[in-house]
Amino acid sequence: MLEAGEGRQVVLFTSPTCGTCQLAKRMLAPIEKLYAGASFLEVDINTAPVRARQLEIQSVPCLIVFESGEERERLYKMQSGSYLLEQLHPYLKKDLTEKKEDSYAGPSVSTQRNVERR
Repeated sequence: MLEAGEGRQVVLFTSPTCGTCQLAKRMLAPIEKLYAGASFLEVDINTAPVRARQLEIQSVPCLIVFESGEERERLYKMQSGSYLLEQLHPYLKKDLTEKKEDSYAGPSVSTQRNVERR
């Protein structure tokens, strides 16, 4: 875990008593499915206090994106799933599969027509 290497890792630092951490996990679940090529990990700071200190985790939840072992992004604010997607996509877009990229392209033509009729 968190070792230098190929690919991207998205690591959510949590604590079992943190209600916002549970919410962050639920927001990340669909993002994890969308970016199947990236590794998504959860680290409990109570069972990994040394690592949390090394990374200077200030509060939980804390989401860190690593690429080839280097930290690329750190988020403490978990506003919404769409906010997390917006923040993570620049780092994870290589991890989308072709099929998932198509589904992420936006609303279908039929959906757009329904919107225009209103």
